[in-house]
Amino acid sequence: MKRIFGISKPPPPPGPPPPSLTEASETIEKRVGAIDDKIKQCDAELLKCKTQMTGPNAGSAKQRALTVLKRKKMYEAQRNSLMNTQFNVDQAQFATENLKITAMTVDALKSGAAQMKQEYAKLNIDQIEDVADDMEELLQDQQEINEILGRSYAVPDGFDETELENEFAMLEEEVALERMTAGNPNIPSYIPDNVPGGIASAVAPSAPPMASADQSHR
Repeated sequence: MKRIFGISKPPPPPGPPPPSLTEASETIEKRVGAIDDKIKQCDAELLKCKTQMTGPNAGSAKQRALTVLKRKKMYEAQRNSLMNTQFNVDQAQFATENLKITAMTVDALKSGAAQMKQEYAKLNIDQIEDVADDMEELLQDQQEINEILGRSYAVPDGFDETELENEFAMLEEEVALERMTAGNPNIPSYIPDNVPGGIASAVAPSAPPMASADQSHR
């Protein structure tokens, strides 16, 4: 069988994983830094050639300066190209991170929705309404109990509030009279408490009698 079909070759070993966008951006940034250093070297050479262009070797200095300028332009073009590439890589990295955040948010929302469904499944709207009705009835019963316990059994039903106010006013007059006559022995003891107008009217000083017309003429 092996002679007919041959022996299958084992799969090749897996290669290294591809670089991430972060690694690619860092590599490009290092390359841009190296090119910047070369551009600075070109500027230093151009400055040196500029000082030699007025001397006896002006021709060779000009030719060398032209070569340095070409090399500088090449470096600048490479730097600009790498910077554009790095910008694209950074954009792709930013978009990838946003997609990861979006996927994580969607997974969290799905998990939260599933948990909410489980919790809502444990609830019964009819039972909740029954509990609310029972609570309302219990609170009404409690209010009635408080009203019953707050009744005053010393005062009969249907009493006259006006009569009660009059009696209270007479009581106040008696208290005021006792304060006015405290320690005064001139008030006779035979004055009754139930005289018309109250006790205060009984002890009030009377006005002196007016003289008759005949006595005035005298």
